[in-house]
Amino acid sequence: MKNQKTIVKNLIMVLLSNTLILLSSIVVGLIIPKILGVTNYGYYKIFTLYAGYTSLLHFGFLDGILLKHGDEDFNELNKKLFRLNSHFFFVMQICISFIFILISILIKNRSISFILISLGIYTLFSNLTTYFQFISQATMRFNELSFRKVIQATLTVMVVLALLFIKHIIPNADINYKIYIILSNLILFILFIWYSNTYHVLIFGKRKAFLPNIKVIFDYFKKGFFMTISYQVSVLIFNVDNQYISLFFSTRTYGLYAFAYSLIQMVLTVLNAVSTVLFPYIKRLSRKNAVALHSRIVTSLLIFVFASLIIYYPMNIFISFYLPNYFDSMKFVQILFPGVGVTSCLTLITSNYFMVFGKSRIYTEIGVEILLLSTLLNGGAYYLFKTPFAIAAMSLVVLLIWYFITERYLGKNYSVKWVRNYFYLLLMLISFLLSVQIKSIFVSLFVYVLIYLCLTFAFFKKEIQKSVCGIIKNLDK
Repeated sequence: MKNQKTIVKNLIMVLLSNTLILLSSIVVGLIIPKILGVTNYGYYKIFTLYAGYTSLLHFGFLDGILLKHGDEDFNELNKKLFRLNSHFFFVMQICISFIFILISILIKNRSISFILISLGIYTLFSNLTTYFQFISQATMRFNELSFRKVIQATLTVMVVLALLFIKHIIPNADINYKIYIILSNLILFILFIWYSNTYHVLIFGKRKAFLPNIKVIFDYFKKGFFMTISYQVSVLIFNVDNQYISLFFSTRTYGLYAFAYSLIQMVLTVLNAVSTVLFPYIKRLSRKNAVALHSRIVTSLLIFVFASLIIYYPMNIFISFYLPNYFDSMKFVQILFPGVGVTSCLTLITSNYFMVFGKSRIYTEIGVEILLLSTLLNGGAYYLFKTPFAIAAMSLVVLLIWYFITERYLGKNYSVKWVRNYFYLLLMLISFLLSVQIKSIFVSLFVYVLIYLCLTFAFFKKEIQKSVCGIIKNLDK
């Protein structure tokens, strides 16, 4: 009971912080496109697209730390060992960033050269910040983790509002993607300095020697390598459609598609709280209890996710009035938005269970197969239809196949109950896709909500009744 109260408390805490981050993402996601314009926004999204791959450049070291120390409290950490870890990782990331800068010198295209330099700086401070965040997550210091994320979001909003103010008083001011990228990297630098001060005990002081402990360092890479690769394979799968559209369509089309993805990321920002809290919690559970918890978590997540899709309707109205130049992106949102249900289950729950069960390698192998399948299917969609909508639809099909294979593996090998949740997911996804085709937005909303309530009650009647009874009992107390 104590553990359940702890996870609920931590989950609520991280959910609240992620909700604040969502609000900042909404501000940024709606103002930045207006400030930069479609073409500059397209270049900025190209930077963020490749920035998503830079976490690969810790080569499993950070994930190894999370896996190895995920069941320890902060006071149990070996401080001398972590000082060695901190110094080793800092030097490693400096070298990687320097390589980015050297390559950028050889590139004649100024825009690409700038993006490469920016990626080098981003890689350094992003991975160093992630190093400290993983320590916070592993040791369940969620207050600290949440507060830092809120501050980062607040600084980002302040930068965006300052740029908007400048654009307002000086309409002809040349505020391009380069300025915003520089300021974004500056925020990461500030966050890194703050974390360095918070965790100075893990940085400064007597540390273990490198050579006698090289096997310990290597063990972090060994433990975390497949987890890192699986994450990056996941990023690649999620971005195959982005890659095709950025390569074969105009910058303007890609800007619209990227904007649609930004809207979806706003919802996923809040949901990421589940993953942050879940891993260190289930790592402390017995395998039997972890298996029993799986179905309940997926059910709760799916009910919440498909309820949150209602935000599509006010979002549609808002974009049509505030950002009419981006309204065409809502056609992409209609296709991509229900994929949030699949994506959230894969990234927040399924991947964590593969890690806890020590099957990161299997998850990676499945991911590589799905990546190849995604590349072929998206390529086929482009070849046959030559439209970005066909590619978007195919990416949704790929997600469903991926989730089916991973859940089937857990069900077959660990007796995880998954079939009912999968069919609910499939029916709700189809329901949303059909509902948004109704021309009247209010009729469409009514139809979707009605179907949602009917299907949710039909599939999870007992769970809903049990939850309601539990709430009533707690209120009576």
